[in-house]
Amino acid sequence: MKKKILVILILAMAFSTAGMLAPVGAQELGGSFAMTPAGKISLGLRADWMARQKLKDSDMKVTLSNQEVSFHETARLTGLKLENDYYLALNGAYGIADWLNIFAQAGLVDGGELKMDGAEAKLGSNLFWAVGAKVRPFESKNGLGLIISARYMRYDDREVKDWKINGSGPSDLYGFSTDDEVKYWQIDAGATVYWKMGKVIPYVGAAYTYSEMQYDGTWRNSANGAAVYYDAKFKNKDQYLALAGVDILLGRDLRLNLHGAFGGRTQAGVGLSYDF
Repeated sequence: MKKKILVILILAMAFSTAGMLAPVGAQELGGSFAMTPAGKISLGLRADWMARQKLKDSDMKVTLSNQEVSFHETARLTGLKLENDYYLALNGAYGIADWLNIFAQAGLVDGGELKMDGAEAKLGSNLFWAVGAKVRPFESKNGLGLIISARYMRYDDREVKDWKINGSGPSDLYGFSTDDEVKYWQIDAGATVYWKMGKVIPYVGAAYTYSEMQYDGTWRNSANGAAVYYDAKFKNKDQYLALAGVDILLGRDLRLNLHGAFGGRTQAGVGLSYDF
């Protein structure tokens, strides 16, 4: 019991410092190499930084409405990207078998920036969740193994605010107030190869990633009653990731994980977990 209380205190300390760890530490694809043993539960905390994700050029539907007169247009958006998202999450995993785990995550995403040619905006704080599974097809006697994992992550109704168009806000330029939100989902599937070197277990791998962001917005001018309605869907531009990381065993059931992803997204993350 004393050992478990100590572990809980360590995890709490890690959570309190997660904001400082995020810049050096990737939104993980199913976690590290480690598999939760059959019948056991693993709990952990992660701090992740998504530095950049490029998005495909997209068409935006625009409806201009003023005094019962409406106009419909389509605007082409280029140079789209999502940057500087920070994730703080509580992770839980269950060992269905020694070679099969299911897991879930829940936490807070903050600090994101939506950018495009000539404009940018900040994204508000929002809750997110994720579910997934990972399988270990084999592990050799010398500690070489393979992990296959998949993960679905989502958040809804995240505020888009503080728009800047060529350096100025819409209120300064046009007298408009804004009311915008985005919904986002992402699915990843990949494989990693690991090799055990005592208490240090490095791994490398590759993954496929796909994501969509639904943007809906309304800009209103209180002076003349004009309103502009926006609707667009953004998809990730590059769909392949290179993965690398390391697990460090701090005790029999306690481990530290450092993880990075490059290509379709540039990310880095740090996590601490314990098997109960």
